[in-house]
Amino acid sequence: MRGTRTKSLGELKFKAHSAYGMPATITITRSAGKWYVSFPYDKALAAVSEEELIAYYDAMTKTQLDTIALGMDRGVVIPVATSEKGSHRQKRTAQKIAGCHAYAANVRHDFAHKASRKIVDSEAEVFVFEDLKVRNMTKAPKPRNAGNGRYLPNGAAAKAGLNRSMLESAWAKVRQFTAYKARKANKLVIAVPPDGASQECSKCSHTHPDNRKSQLLFVCQNCGFTENADHNASLVIKKTGIGCF
Repeated sequence: MRGTRTKSLGELKFKAHSAYGMPATITITRSAGKWYVSFPYDKALAAVSEEELIAYYDAMTKTQLDTIALGMDRGVVIPVATSEKGSHRQKRTAQKIAGCHAYAANVRHDFAHKASRKIVDSEAEVFVFEDLKVRNMTKAPKPRNAGNGRYLPNGAAAKAGLNRSMLESAWAKVRQFTAYKARKANKLVIAVPPDGASQECSKCSHTHPDNRKSQLLFVCQNCGFTENADHNASLVIKKTGIGCF
C-alpha cells in the first residue's frame, strides 16, 4: 500500500488475519505508535440461525464444549479477562486483547471494536459473558437525609469513580460488538447470571467471600487453588455457560 499521490506512505506491509478479496475502500490509521489497516469484506459463509447453532453445540459433550468455549469476566481494572491460558497460542491471544487496554475515554468505541475482533477471531466458537446490568450498576446512589436539613455521606463520589471506570472499560459495547461479529462468523454468544462468579472456585466450586483476597488474587479456602482473580472468574463463567447446554 502506497497511500495517495499527495500523501504517500511509502510501502506499508500488513498482516492479513483472514482471507480477503479486493476491497472498494481501505482505511489506514495510526494508534499508540502502531499502524492499522482495515477494510470491509464479506466472507462467503452460509448463514446459520441461532437456534441451529444452539442445537449444534447442545449435541456436544461437556468435554468437547470445554475445548471451544471462552469465558469472559468484565472488570474495572481489567476490562476483558478471558478463560484462555496455558498454551503459547492462547497466551498470544490474551496478550493481543490486553494490548487493546491502552485506550482513553474518547476511544472506547475503538477499543470495543478491536477487543471484540480479537475475541471472535480466536479459535473459540462459544463465547460466554456475564449478564451484567451495566445501566443499573452505574446509577447514582440515592441521597441519605439526616433529618436536620443535611444529608449523610452516601458514597456518591466513590460510586462516580466506579461508574467512570466501568463506562471507560466499554463493557456493554464489547459484548454487543462480539455478538454481531460472532453471528457473521457462525459462532455463538450466550450470557449467564454473574452471581458469585468472583467468589467461586473454578476447581472445586467452593464459594465464599474470603476466597477473593484482593482485586487481583483468588485463593480458595477449601482446596487452596490460587489464581488471578479475574481469570478464575472467567473460568467460572465458562463452566456456567457450558452447563447451559
